[in-house]
Parts: sequence; C-alpha cells; structure tokens
Amino acid sequence: MVTKRGIFECTKGSGIWWVRWTDTEGRRRREKAGNRSAAEKLLAKRHTQKLERRKLPENLRSKTVTFRELCEDGLEHSQAENSEKQTYELRLRIAQLLPVFGSRPAESIKKNEIVAWLTEQAAERNWAASSRNRWQSTFSLIFRVGIDNEKIERNPAAGIRRKSEANGRVRFLSEAEETRLRAAIERRFPEFLPHLLLSIHTGMRMGEQYAFTGTK
Repeated sequence: MVTKRGIFECTKGSGIWWVRWTDTEGRRRREKAGNRSAAEKLLAKRHTQKLERRKLPENLRSKTVTFRELCEDGLEHSQAENSEKQTYELRLRIAQLLPVFGSRPAESIKKNEIVAWLTEQAAERNWAASSRNRWQSTFSLIFRVGIDNEKIERNPAAGIRRKSEANGRVRFLSEAEETRLRAAIERRFPEFLPHLLLSIHTGMRMGEQYAFTGTK
C-alpha cells in the first residue's frame, strides 16, 4: 500500500499513525491521529483549515515540547534502530540528563549550556576525550531525532566540536570476555556486579562512580 504524503508511523508496524503539515505561519506541525484512516481524515481537515486560514485548535497553538519528551523519542528510535546494549547505555545516560534538562522546553536549551555541562562534568568525573564525545553524541542524537519527528527545528549540539581522542589502540571487551567477567564477579563478588555494569555501559571509572553516588 502506498503511503500518502503527510501521514506516517513513528514506529513501523505499530498501527499508530501521525500526520505532519505546515500551518499558515509556515511552522511545521506534527499530530498523533490513531489508525491510518483517522490520519488521512485529520490531514485533510488540517489542509482545509489552512486553505481557509483558520486558527489552529487551542491545544496545538501553545504546545511546548520538553527535553524529556525528546529523550523518550530518542529511546524509541534507539530501540528500533540499535542493539539492546546500545539502548541500555543510552537509557543510563539519559537518566543523568533528565534531572538537569528534563523539564526544560527543548527549544530553550542553548549550545553554550550543553558545552558548560559537558565541561563541568568532564572536570568532575575526569572524563577521557572519548567519554566526553559519547555524552555529546547523546545530546546530538536526542535533538536530531526531535528534528526528524518535526517537534523542533534546530540541534544545539550539532555545532559543538568533538574532542580529539588519543590515536593509541582502544581495547574493548568482546561479548565472550564480558560474559566471562560478569559470571566471575557475580560468583565471587556479587555486590560489585552493579559497579561493573555501570562501568561497562557508561564508561565511568571507579573513582567517578563513587564520587557520583557519594560512596566512600
């Protein structure tokens, strides 16, 4: 079946359809409709309202998209496109971003605020350049998905310069090595298993883990 322009499923196969259109002021709009038939009817209605230059419904005129909502979309995107491990790591990083940015309108977050947060955290946690770049990529992913979903129009993290990483060989655990290490720690030191998992999935070192959690 050919998909009509302006209607789409955020998650293919979900059966939940959305519509997108441009209003009389040139702003791109996105709205959840329900099934495909409802989406087609809603899109036709919005086009008619635009032609007649009617005002948008009240609930669409002042809707503010929060950073938290973009994070939820970013996780949904990761679940559809990336591995379970990558999504788990993204979820851990987002959990640390939400207390700082979660309630903020996404469009209000500026490039200099992101740079300031990254700089402060890198100093406090003694991040390597690769760790800082990972966190920067998390911001960029969240805003990029927001643009793709037509909820926002700019990515404030896109213009941030990445830190140069060392040219030496970077060693990662293979899946088999990680499995054996987890099994050994779970058998001999089970109380430290959460520490290992946090380290593997976020890149945090032992010192910064304890500093972050307040453990002595």
